Amino acid sequence: MRQRLAVKSSAIGLVARMSALVLSLISTRLFVQYIGIEIKGISGIISNMLSLLQLAEMGIGAAIVYALYKPLAENDIESVKSLMAFYKKSYRTIGILILFIGIIVSFFLRVLIEETSYSWDYIYLVFFIQLLTSVSTYLIGAYRRNLLYADQKQYVNVIIDTIANVVFTVIRLCVIVYARSYIAYIILQLIQTVASNLIIFGISQRDYPYLKEKDIKPYSKMPELIGNLKNVVIGKIGGVVYNSTDNIIISKFVGVIAVGYITNYATIKSMVKVLVNSVMEPVRPMIGNYVIENSEVKKSYRLFLNYTFVRFVIGNIITVGLVVLFNPLIDIWLKEGYTLEIIVPILIAMDLYIDILHGPTWEFMNALGLFRSDRNLSYGGAFVNLVSSIILVQIMGTPGVLVGTVIAQCYYWIARAHIIFSRYFQTGRLKYCLHIAGYSVITIIDSIIVTIIRNRLMPRTNIVMFIAMCGICVSVSLLSIMLFWSRTDEYLFMKNMLLQMVNRKNKECVE
Repeated sequence: MRQRLAVKSSAIGLVARMSALVLSLISTRLFVQYIGIEIKGISGIISNMLSLLQLAEMGIGAAIVYALYKPLAENDIESVKSLMAFYKKSYRTIGILILFIGIIVSFFLRVLIEETSYSWDYIYLVFFIQLLTSVSTYLIGAYRRNLLYADQKQYVNVIIDTIANVVFTVIRLCVIVYARSYIAYIILQLIQTVASNLIIFGISQRDYPYLKEKDIKPYSKMPELIGNLKNVVIGKIGGVVYNSTDNIIISKFVGVIAVGYITNYATIKSMVKVLVNSVMEPVRPMIGNYVIENSEVKKSYRLFLNYTFVRFVIGNIITVGLVVLFNPLIDIWLKEGYTLEIIVPILIAMDLYIDILHGPTWEFMNALGLFRSDRNLSYGGAFVNLVSSIILVQIMGTPGVLVGTVIAQCYYWIARAHIIFSRYFQTGRLKYCLHIAGYSVITIIDSIIVTIIRNRLMPRTNIVMFIAMCGICVSVSLLSIMLFWSRTDEYLFMKNMLLQMVNRKNKECVE
């Protein structure tokens, strides 16, 4: 049942993210064509400002989800009621806080937006509509989303959001083309946010009728919850520092133009991460529930290895594809002249590979509630990334910053694995290390083989050969995986999951 829900959520999440990506590309193209690039730039500045204000929420959702795992698994209704009541109050407080700070920040708009052809009345109107959109997320039922997520019903959130996104995007596209009104465009965004949250609130009211009850007791483990909240929030702030320094360092030591070039690669990298996360995200509550319900550490270790293998398969295919086809993809997308030396796509691919493969260590730490340990790691990761990038950028230029990021990723991987094995699994560390070494060696060999094939078949970028090379990348990766792992427990685990999904689909079609 648990695996079925995870697979279902992953499949729905992947389709939803793909559809959202296509709609976003179309919407952006029409937006620039019919409304103009200037207002899009103004909107981008406002969005960044509001994103910083939303740091007030960082970590609360994660800590609440962790606290919900056990009560939901044990059907402890009173604890769920108490947690959701606390969550509701927290979100309403955050919403009011963001509104208040947003009003203060509005006085500084003229400092950030110096030259514009739009009137300041118009800009302030845009700002406050977007501010209300952000605030409405916290005031109107959005906290119920994490209850569905913790109960492994993330697919409900995804389905509602996807339907709302498709419907309102079509309406917004009509507004762009025929009305050419940006105000109407962002008002529709506000309505979409409110509508989807209200629908999810209604579904949660139906599925969890006890949430309507008024007799709510204080949560019995509130001191522990508050402690987790502090650790997660501080850890997330460290993560923001870790993820926000590369472009600043490149701009300072290499130049703004270099930032523009690397941003093209970062855009594709972000798209890949979004797709991977849409597949893997539903697995996180499954792990949390499994760890809570099962006291046998050996079974959890087996799940850990199986899940790591699934992520390796995804990471291998993505890494081989990026190493071989990153630069040709940039050429096709932006024409020739925007690619960087081959070391850049290799380092970005390494960063993504490590991020994907070490994901289970982070997810098990969350499932076990090791927030304080992860908070300390965030400090260390931010420091390692910052120092190594500043040193290496002066030696290697832009690639030096990427090397610093890879070093920081390795630090996270090693440190989190050490914590998981020291505090939970106790044994199996050597086996895990041997698995990771084998996965990494095969990924390197696959990348070399496909690079040789590409150099012979595609000396120049060609859209037809690019598509063919995509097929070759996937084929080489899958063949090597089947060759070396087809008889392992991990491979059989993944195969059985896929077969169950296919058989269930066939059964549904017959019925």
